[in-house]
Amino acid sequence: MEVEPSASDDSPPSRRRSQSGTGGVPVYVMLPLDTVSREGELRAVEQLAPRLEALRDAGVEGVMIDVWWGIVERRAPGAYDWAPYVALMDVLERTKLKLHVVLSFHACGANRDDDYHVPLPPWVEDAVERDPDGLLFQDRAGTRSDEYLSLWADNAPMPVFDGARNADGDVGVSDASNTTTETKQSNRRVSHHHPPRSPLECYRDLMRAFRFTFDDKLRGGGLITEVLVGCGPCGELRFPAYAMSRGWRFPGVGEFQCYDRRALESLAMAAVAAGRPEWGKGGPHDAGTYNSRPDDTGFFANGAGIGSSSFPGLNPGFPTRGSSFETRTSLGGGVGPGGQLLSSRSMLLPTTLAPDSPVAGSLGGSPPGNGADARAWAARTKSLDDLTQEECGASASSPNGRWDSEYGRFFLGWYSGELAAHGERVMRAAGECFAGCGARLALKCAGIHWWYKTRSHAAELTTGYYNTQGGSNEGNSESAPKSRQNSFGKLGGGGGSGADVRRASMDWVPGGGGDRGVSHTRPSFDGLGSPPRGGGLSKNQSLGSFGSVGSFVDESNSRESRSTLGGTHASFGTRGDNRPSGYDRVMAVAKSCGASVTFTCAEMSDREHDPEHKCGPEGLMRQVVRCAARHGVDVAAENALYRCDATAFKQMVRNCKRGGGETEGAGMTSFTFLRMCDSLFEERNFREFATFVGDLSGNDARAGSP
Repeated sequence: MEVEPSASDDSPPSRRRSQSGTGGVPVYVMLPLDTVSREGELRAVEQLAPRLEALRDAGVEGVMIDVWWGIVERRAPGAYDWAPYVALMDVLERTKLKLHVVLSFHACGANRDDDYHVPLPPWVEDAVERDPDGLLFQDRAGTRSDEYLSLWADNAPMPVFDGARNADGDVGVSDASNTTTETKQSNRRVSHHHPPRSPLECYRDLMRAFRFTFDDKLRGGGLITEVLVGCGPCGELRFPAYAMSRGWRFPGVGEFQCYDRRALESLAMAAVAAGRPEWGKGGPHDAGTYNSRPDDTGFFANGAGIGSSSFPGLNPGFPTRGSSFETRTSLGGGVGPGGQLLSSRSMLLPTTLAPDSPVAGSLGGSPPGNGADARAWAARTKSLDDLTQEECGASASSPNGRWDSEYGRFFLGWYSGELAAHGERVMRAAGECFAGCGARLALKCAGIHWWYKTRSHAAELTTGYYNTQGGSNEGNSESAPKSRQNSFGKLGGGGGSGADVRRASMDWVPGGGGDRGVSHTRPSFDGLGSPPRGGGLSKNQSLGSFGSVGSFVDESNSRESRSTLGGTHASFGTRGDNRPSGYDRVMAVAKSCGASVTFTCAEMSDREHDPEHKCGPEGLMRQVVRCAARHGVDVAAENALYRCDATAFKQMVRNCKRGGGETEGAGMTSFTFLRMCDSLFEERNFREFATFVGDLSGNDARAGSP
């Protein structure tokens, strides 16, 4: 029987248990998004205090609060308003709860459950208006995201003014409704043109100011036990690939966010350095749109892409296996002159084929014009899948999409490397600002669990996590069958395995030079030999913006490789197929900066999702936790969506105590429940929540109702 703490022991119940060695996981609760108003006031203090006391009595260790850039520095550059957070900390100290702080450099309001809008600081929005193409992420259609400044602008000086623009473009007018010049001049407040600051300098300055203001609360044993540094949308180290504000809906694959001016410059330089300048024009053209599914696309396909019967009614302009030429042409697609597209279950093939194409020889050349000749040509024209299955043997598997090509490996390596380099820049700045304080430093990794049980992991790829399941001969995913190789030599006159030649076909660029046949006959994009099989990182692959920061080096005879992140070495392991997982880069960043990683989706189980969406939150969590363990990085967890049912609570306990595995001993450093709201304090919900806190933290206290 546990001895009740004395009155002099003022630490929270869960901390007392964890300090005594019960092995529990301390529980924190995220405060509402609008705890601090946009005007910089602590809201609903009379309601907040008793709710905090109820959480404490239930065994909660502390709470988490967003410190919004758009609130703290809203008035002017370098003018920080900490008053509402000072007031909150006073309440927490009286309640004897601890605090996790999230330095939120993103805007709030673009995603699910964002019931409050907090924009970026007005003077930052003004800088964005002056250079939107250089400061905001863009998708292929040119739609910009205002959630977070583009990582390619990290070191780009922004013109900084502390006044708002009026309709005429003037800066510093306090009331744009005044129309006369005399009135404008009389109401014009003093406008200061500050020295240009880059986004990274803005982040660093705010972190320094926070450290200076709250240094006493950051010391060991103080109020603040963790500082989580926001590195992207929702505070997560990721691209804004799936914002609901831009039309995304679950389970869409999202879109690549690499079309702002500086992103395209970086991609072009990386492509030139790889010896393939034609790859630097932009992202994949066949990666679909926000709400596409992997097998709707040429880029993300998992061996059953466009034209697959599993998605009837999609892409009606393209022929499907078994459809007639007349039907296909009547729908506006099919075969014809002028570069119309053939159907392939894994990619789209242009009908005007270059002579050097490995597909052209078997198709019998380019299509003729309209009429009977065109129909005859179409009748004997095969998609890439037809070629591999009929001419290479009926047992040959369908090829993967272009993610598994040399181009795909180049692009995805660059895209994910740029994200990792950004994370390192921000976290290194944070490490400098918070060096020597007692609070733990952390970054957040998103739990992109949909399409996890496929080879391409499409939603993870657009988000910036290069976590593919390998080539068409590697079926590590639960839903991806093992494929077999067949030797043949009909395509392009080359030999080798079916997988090799299929990849060669997908590497082929229409109109390219005559040396672009089978991929193993030309230098790979890294210039140091063939690319690694099945995707992943290659030798000396660039990490930094404009190819300037770091490299990954593959050691073929070792289970561990070495990564260089800005000059700091950290080892990462592979999964037994000479490829690092997509989360090694995140963990290498955390390790090099002395930070822990917070991971979301701890409440989810595989069986709760539609099987068609190939969701794998449990496997994803296991992978991330094991990856962190290889690097020696601590992991904390959060639930992605608000849930207050016993099933979700049990899953949270299972994941947090076992690290997503089957046995005890790989638990999380803490768990943050998202989030405090009216529903949580309903009697039945709070009773379930208190039971959950006791099960997870090791605290035997129970609370019936707040």
